[in-house]
Amino acid sequence: MALNATSAPTRAARVEAFARFFKSYMSVSAVVVASLPIPLTSLGAIPTFGAQRAFLSTYTSLFCFLLLGFIFYSRHVLAVWFFPDIAGSRTAPDTFAVDTLSDHLIVLLRGVLSVFVRLLPFLLICSGLFMTYRYHQILTEAVVIARAEWTLGKLVDAPVTSPKVEEASRELTKLREMEYGASSFFVPIEQGRFARKVLSAPGLPATPTVSNLLKEVPLDRVPAAHSLMASHLAMFLCAEAAFVLMAIREYLQDTLGLSDETQILGARAMASKPR
Repeated sequence: MALNATSAPTRAARVEAFARFFKSYMSVSAVVVASLPIPLTSLGAIPTFGAQRAFLSTYTSLFCFLLLGFIFYSRHVLAVWFFPDIAGSRTAPDTFAVDTLSDHLIVLLRGVLSVFVRLLPFLLICSGLFMTYRYHQILTEAVVIARAEWTLGKLVDAPVTSPKVEEASRELTKLREMEYGASSFFVPIEQGRFARKVLSAPGLPATPTVSNLLKEVPLDRVPAAHSLMASHLAMFLCAEAAFVLMAIREYLQDTLGLSDETQILGARAMASKPR
């Protein structure tokens, strides 16, 4: 019996210590994610065209920190949706008489919005995964297009004029005029298809490696530059928003003095629970 009496508080203290560690970890992670674009992009952990590297890392970190600040600034509004039964009467379903159809619709809408806000971090994680996949898809097509442009440029710059050089010049002009034509969410599908056709021709000069190509392409010749920038920003912003929303919910729970037991059982169940 003495062992049980002493072990229960020890277990409770361990759970409390873990909860404090996890909440502080979540808060720090939000700041770390906002800072990640600069070292990751600079070290080449995420492949980018060299001409875009500096401003992509700067812009992404800037907007991640702005997003962090905005979500914290909106914490009072978020508290109402995270804790509708506790953090204010605006969303509590029993704060007015539900008599008419419009009253029922309001209650339903508020419930849906509350569930949506709670699921928003998961939706942002899924969006971040999708944008990461999309970024690499766009980058792959951009590298193929850049390689085809480099190859055609070498043929066009040949000192001797020949039918092959003239054909390469026409293909290079066509490739550069093909903006997005047939595209899927800013992926240059038509350009990529034409570039692969160009590169499949025999007798072409050897092309540089992908790493050298990423370094050498100038800013004004980066294929799908705007799509690359948008998807790069989106994948980090989605990850940052998910981290911040999860951290801000833990912060608000502490501020409101809500225990995990209250969150699991509900405020009304806790109020009616015998003590």
